[in-house]
Amino acid sequence: MPRGAAPDSDLRTDVGEYLVLRDGEIVERVSSLASVWRSDHVAFLTGCNLSMDRVMLESGIPLPHLVDSKGFPAQFRSSLPCEPAGVFHGPLVVSLRPVPDALVVPLVALTSRYALSHGAPVHIGDPAAIGIRDLERVDWGQPNAIPPGHTPLFWACGITAQAAAIASRIPEMIVHAPGRMFVTDLVVREST
Repeated sequence: MPRGAAPDSDLRTDVGEYLVLRDGEIVERVSSLASVWRSDHVAFLTGCNLSMDRVMLESGIPLPHLVDSKGFPAQFRSSLPCEPAGVFHGPLVVSLRPVPDALVVPLVALTSRYALSHGAPVHIGDPAAIGIRDLERVDWGQPNAIPPGHTPLFWACGITAQAAAIASRIPEMIVHAPGRMFVTDLVVREST
């Protein structure tokens, strides 16, 4: 039960679909964790960069991944390493949003005010500089074209934990299935 985020919910059943990873491999997809949950399991809510989409839309910044009905931005394993924590290590996963060139600076200024909700982009510009060679070869989500007059911006993505579990080959980790996130009614607020 995530007391601070949704006290009447149960993370073992309220996501709808989960991936069970063992030794870095997806071994099972389940709709409930009732049969796999143990008393020594711990749940974490890590947030999602989609919360920033609301901030951008309310500020009048067009988001092509929403306009073309794909719904989710393209997500990639980058060559940016995360800070290791013991045996837990892996690449930073990033999500791509093409932004009109004239809106890049205002968007960075806007999103940097929301450090607790993914904040500013981790990379702006050339995808190859962070190890992304082909924007059509996404790891999660759908490809996003970069229209003329747009700059690719990349935000840290919550799927990073899954990528780290795979890279670290940890004995067990359970994550939400793509597109099956735990959604709360918490308000996205500026960081203080």
